[in-house]
This record gives sequence, structure tokens and C-alpha cells, in this order.
Amino acid sequence: MAVEWQMPVLVRYRFADPSGQVAGYGLRMASPHGTDDEAVADALDDEYRRTDLTELADGRLLCVPATGALLAEAADLLGPEHVVELPPRLLGNPQVAALAAQQVRFALGDYTGTPAQLDALEWAEMVIVDAEDEHLDEVVATCGDTCVLAVGPASRACVNKAAAAGAGFVETTWVYPDDPREPGDLNAVEAQCLTLLAVLDQQPAEPDKVAEAISASPELSVAVLRQVNSSAVALRHRVDSVRHAAVLAGPRRLRTIAVAELSGSRQDGIDALWAILARARAVADLTGREAGYTAGLLSGLADVRRFPLDWLATRAGVSPQVSTALLARRGSLGAAVAAVAAHEAGYPADIAALGMDPWVVSRAWTDALVETRALLPDLT
Repeated sequence: MAVEWQMPVLVRYRFADPSGQVAGYGLRMASPHGTDDEAVADALDDEYRRTDLTELADGRLLCVPATGALLAEAADLLGPEHVVELPPRLLGNPQVAALAAQQVRFALGDYTGTPAQLDALEWAEMVIVDAEDEHLDEVVATCGDTCVLAVGPASRACVNKAAAAGAGFVETTWVYPDDPREPGDLNAVEAQCLTLLAVLDQQPAEPDKVAEAISASPELSVAVLRQVNSSAVALRHRVDSVRHAAVLAGPRRLRTIAVAELSGSRQDGIDALWAILARARAVADLTGREAGYTAGLLSGLADVRRFPLDWLATRAGVSPQVSTALLARRGSLGAAVAAVAAHEAGYPADIAALGMDPWVVSRAWTDALVETRALLPDLT
């Protein structure tokens, strides 16, 4: 049963350069009351104070929508990786000039080439335009040498249009409606990773079978041993036995290692792995079930690698419970997978239609994003 969407939610999007390399991230607040409502600004400020903005940036650019309070607290909340997105209504704020003199970086949001925005091009780091603007070529042309970020693409065609118009960065997503999904051409290591996921999905997972699935791949064995012997696991003595390492790692860490191997061969492997792990953690936290972690992992992997879900579920040999959640999105597990994916895409109304609170999903995903970031150095 659908719930009423009431609280604004924070959404993070990613943007890439024309070669497809992830260049940074942006934040936006989605609200059922419209984005100019005072309550939305208050909610955004609450999120800024609650969330580690540096962790969300991961060393890349992070575009942060401005509020009056953010401008007043910029010295405490912002770092060198942050770019403050100024909507037209805050362009004349007297604090902006002072902050620009202190090397705070700014982007001109909702850029359409108004006289005030043209005057601001001299000191703006970036301009943010609507990728679906029918006059996109003309808008980009007014920006001169200032870098352009085109946001809001709904299709691969829209991404290509923004790049052709001269945008330096374009908002991207893992899967577009016009993207084909095809069964994967898996190498031996990847195939063994899926075998390991299938063994781990059996309840209870048999230690001997888990060790056998890992040992069948030298690369997977090394990855597990490296993880267990890393600083992330406080052990007094090094572990040389794959079976012992598998027991110490535990099912969730082994699933994480397997998906790291499956996503690490991509050009954007670290970012892809982060997205997959965050979805898995959020689904698990929302459902309170370990099966949620598996469902989230496979759902994220299918999007990142553009695998058909039915093919991946069959290839991974997961339980009917996880398979149903992935394919039919039924039950609490399926609803959680669909809700987290909808949040990532910026569709909170779809979450409410699933009977879940968009604000709760947003909080779970943001927390998962920060928590899983800490895992990446030991997995890559």
C-alpha cells in the first residue's frame, strides 16, 4: 500500500567527462512541496550537518546546493573538493563575494544565460545546465571557457546530445532505458565468483563447499587471504589456509570480495563497486535480513554490468527468495531492492508507491554510502 511522501530527501548523482571517467558527484534535494519551500532548505541544512560531505566526495568534486545557512557555515562544512551550487535567487547574496575571495568554489545552478549569470562567469568554477533544454547548444555557447555540467539525462541519447553540445561533464547513471542488457561473457575468475555467491546463499552455507569454491580460483583465493590478513581484520598471526580465512571472513565479507572481483575489471571499477556495496548495505539495513545484502549485491551488479536479471539470478544459482526479489520485486525484500534503486535514480515518489517512506530509504542509503566507503581501500 502506498504511503504519503512528506519529508524532503537528499539524492546524490554522479557525473563523468566525455571519456566516461567519473569526475565527481552532485547533491540535490527532492521534495513533494517543491524545491523553493523554506522547509526544504531547512531539511537540506540538517542533512549537511548530519552527513560527512567529505566522505560523499571520495576525493572528487562534489557539487553542493547552496542555502543561506551553508553560506554562513561554509568554513566549517566545506573542503577544497566541494563546489557550491548557487541557484539564481542566491546569486546576489553578499556572502558569495567574500567566500569567493577565500577560494570557495562556486557553480551557477539552473544556468540559462541571464545577465546576472553572464556577469558571474568571471569567477564561477562551473555552470550547471539542463541536459534536456531544447536550446542546449546556445546555452552552452554563452559559457565561453567555463566548464559546463549537464544534468538530468533520461536516456543515452540525451547524454550524447549534451556531450555534442560541448558540455565538459554530463550526469550519468548505470543503466538507461535504451541500454541493452545481455548475458555476460564471464572469465574463469568471474564465473567462480558467481559460484561462490550461490554456495553462500545456501542456508546454512557449508564451510567445506565455501572453501572449495574459493580454492578453485587462485585469484579469488588470494583476494580472500589478502582481505583476512589486511589491517581491516585485527589478527595476531597471518592466515595461510583458505578454509580458515573463509571462516574468519564470514559470509558477508566473502560476498563483498566476490562482487569486488566481478566489478573490478571495469574502467570505473572503484566507483562501480562503491555503488554496488552501498545498495547491498542499504537493502540489508532496511530489511534486517542477510538475504537483503545478497539481493542488493546482485541487483547492483546487474545494473553496473548491464546483465539481464533473470540470467544473473540463474547463473548465480541463488535461492528462490532472492530470485523472486530480483525478478518480481515482490515482498519486503523485493520492495527494498526496488526502493533503493529508485532512490539512486532520484524517484522518491516511486518509493512511496511501494509503501516505503522515501526519507527512511534516503537515510539508509546515505549511511550505507559513507560506511561502505571505508571498505574500498582493502578491496581494490
